[in-house]
Amino acid sequence: MWINARHLSRYRPVLRDRAGRQETQWCERLAQLIQDGVGSGHFRTADPCASAVQILVVMDGLGAHAHTETGVRPRSANRLAAATVGPELGLAEGTLSAGQAHQGDQAHKTHPALRTTDLPATH
Repeated sequence: MWINARHLSRYRPVLRDRAGRQETQWCERLAQLIQDGVGSGHFRTADPCASAVQILVVMDGLGAHAHTETGVRPRSANRLAAATVGPELGLAEGTLSAGQAHQGDQAHKTHPALRTTDLPATH
């Protein structure tokens, strides 16, 4: 629905305003979580806001891809969120995907969406 809202917001000023505010709130919330993680020593990034934008762009793209009916989910696409978030936040390689390292191709076809357990806790 988010992708449809963003597309339709190009033609509807009220929706454009609301979608823009929602997007800003998500970005600010994620940037604050990242900043908190930097403050606690769990994350390393010079610019939490830029990191938040990059992470949200990848997540939006993955959301759009998840709604395609191609059935093609390359393993690299399935790992894209972890491959982006980990380095962006200065996490050790494999931190976000350690539980997925030995899953077979069928698991990636059956469960193409990123699991919430692959992301840092937000509360």
